[in-house]
Amino acid sequence: MSTAEITVPAPLARFSLRVDPADANVVAAALAVPLPLVIGTRTEAGGRALLALGPDEWLLTAPEADAEAIGAAAAGLAVPHSLVGICGRDMVLHLAGPGAATLLAMAMPRNLATIPVGEGARTVFDGVSVVITREAEDAFTLSAWRSYMPHLSAVLAAGQRELAAGI
Repeated sequence: MSTAEITVPAPLARFSLRVDPADANVVAAALAVPLPLVIGTRTEAGGRALLALGPDEWLLTAPEADAEAIGAAAAGLAVPHSLVGICGRDMVLHLAGPGAATLLAMAMPRNLATIPVGEGARTVFDGVSVVITREAEDAFTLSAWRSYMPHLSAVLAAGQRELAAGI
């Protein structure tokens, strides 16, 4: 029987970053982490991570203690950009175990086999826009707007019961 454990990870600072990819080097220097330019790829440095969600959009995560410094660094940028804190908007779940991919696949059209470890994607889960990151072969993070979390949690709980029953 496959199982998947769902937990709420330790909080991180979370930001939505929008900037012209032509300015990636300037922004990378200010934020102390390189900007990945291929959608779905992720870079990490010094506890900070950037996931490319679109041609000019990234999800930046960092230790909470870095939030103020990140905001100050972005405020000093001389290139047009948008950096918005999204900790209050998003919630994150961690799914791990041999059944984690199966559990997600129950309500997600995205083929998780196409997401390598360390990368991620924006997709839908039971009709809700989510961001999935593959942390290990059998471990994922799922982030979504806070208002959708009761629904997503209920769908995941139902999926866990199905996995436990061998359905």
